Amino acid sequence: MTTFFIGDPHFGHKKVTELRGFEDVPQHDATIMRNWREVVSDQDDVFVMGDMAMSNPQRHFGKLAELPGKKHLIIGNHDYCHPMRSNSHKRIRQYYDAFESVQLQSQTAYKNVRFMLHHFPYQGDHTLEDRHAEWRPRDMGQPLIHAHTHSDKKFSVSGRGTPQICVSLEAWDLYPASFAEIWDVYKQNY
Repeated sequence: MTTFFIGDPHFGHKKVTELRGFEDVPQHDATIMRNWREVVSDQDDVFVMGDMAMSNPQRHFGKLAELPGKKHLIIGNHDYCHPMRSNSHKRIRQYYDAFESVQLQSQTAYKNVRFMLHHFPYQGDHTLEDRHAEWRPRDMGQPLIHAHTHSDKKFSVSGRGTPQICVSLEAWDLYPASFAEIWDVYKQNY
């Protein structure tokens, strides 16, 4: 069993599709799904680190259910069940059609190091300012696995010097990142 992380798939999102160099949404979504199938088995855990789909998520739950692995959602700002959205409490139940767990944040360990899991980094954004400050995790010095930034850089540090590993698809050539790959990035940079 392997644990994988994939951030910002944005299934059905035309703008992200274009930014990633695809001609259309079906081609974009099919590529992400093909890459997922290449590396993930049914016994693996997959943490989707937010922003699963830009459009109505129910349209994509069937596609997600067909993909291998036990899926867990760390809620992102574009997910309809994020508490920043009105009536999110009414929408969270539908996410259990595709995910075994749905959380705003979590923790997991690898080689005796505990990592925080959150959609947002402690610090950094794909805009000039760090948006959504009220929803970001509090930096207590714990290494963080995050998405949101759509950065092609796998590693950064917060203002406190805390390691941040980005699992946005842009950083991993549109593939899910295994915990072993994340560990290698962590050890090479910290």
